[in-house]
Amino acid sequence: MDERPHAESNLGAMLRCFMAMERWSMRKLAPEIGISAATLHRICSGYAMDADTFLKIINWMARSRQ
Repeated sequence: MDERPHAESNLGAMLRCFMAMERWSMRKLAPEIGISAATLHRICSGYAMDADTFLKIINWMARSRQ
C-alpha cells in the first residue's frame, strides 16, 4: 500500500486540480471527503490508497456533482 506508483495517480492529479480551481487547501478538502489531510497528501503525491479511502473519494465526487 505504501509503494509509490511509477506513473502519477490520475485521481491525485484530479484532486489537486479541484483544489487549485476552488482555491481549497488539503486541510479543507480532506474532511469534506472524510479522510485525513495526511492521507489526502499521500494520494496527491501518487501513493496508493486502500479501498475504503477510494470509496470515500468516489462517494464525495458523486455528492459534489448533485
